[in-house]
Amino acid sequence: MFVARITYTPAPGSDTAVESVLFLSECRGSSISGSETTTIVRMYFDTEAARSEAIRLLRKRSELTIENLEEAEVDWLDLYEQSLEPIAIGRRWIVVPRAGLAPPTDREILVIPQERAFGTGSHATTALCLQMIEEIDVRDRNCLDVGTGSAILAIALDRLRAACVVAFDLDPEALGPMKGNIAVNEASRTFPFVGGLDALSRSTRFDVVVMNILPHVIIPMLPALVSRLRPGGAVVLSGVIESEIAAVTTAATGAGLLLIDQRREGEWWAGRYGGWPATGNR
Repeated sequence: MFVARITYTPAPGSDTAVESVLFLSECRGSSISGSETTTIVRMYFDTEAARSEAIRLLRKRSELTIENLEEAEVDWLDLYEQSLEPIAIGRRWIVVPRAGLAPPTDREILVIPQERAFGTGSHATTALCLQMIEEIDVRDRNCLDVGTGSAILAIALDRLRAACVVAFDLDPEALGPMKGNIAVNEASRTFPFVGGLDALSRSTRFDVVVMNILPHVIIPMLPALVSRLRPGGAVVLSGVIESEIAAVTTAATGAGLLLIDQRREGEWWAGRYGGWPATGNR
């Protein structure tokens, strides 16, 4: 990586000049440090030519001291992921940011990198869903993950031998991470897409539906989801903060669902609705 270090004593126009070069050049990032009397700006470039052009613009200001530095490029995301500890969830899950960080274990390993898409296992709502999913016998069943984000819940359902898992999200930026995670975890029975429930055929029915999203999205969707639920099916709702539990449970009951189990972690709540007995009791 090519670095230019600019040191100067703040003077009228000097900060603006440096900021202008940051904007106009091919600088890929910068950092600012120093004291009340001295400012130090480090500018990072992919090529020596890009750095040289930025320095050419900066040399118009005589108060700036400019140094060229070469540094090895650091993959900060990789360093961060290496610092993460595996997350044990429920009775059967271990979540890691990459496969090489998984410890020896009899649990199911879910590899979910630290991406922008929601759902890495570290948030209480995702953990609550994973705990509830493991209590449902989804073998050979058709499942739906609404607002899938990183696809972690869809992958968990796939790992539990669901016949088919349809996973969708409205955010186009979630598509890349969800496809990548599905591939890394070899979830071959999971089918992701960007869109909504109306993209699915009205005749399509599911045995298990999971929704780890916000209440203002959950509540209006419940009647349509229940119409897609097979008799005896199960619905897991999460993403619900304590102050909104009553609204969600009232809406779920009104849509014809029966509360089977509920769990809390901190201020977060999740509920399992519907009809199947726990795993091993079928």
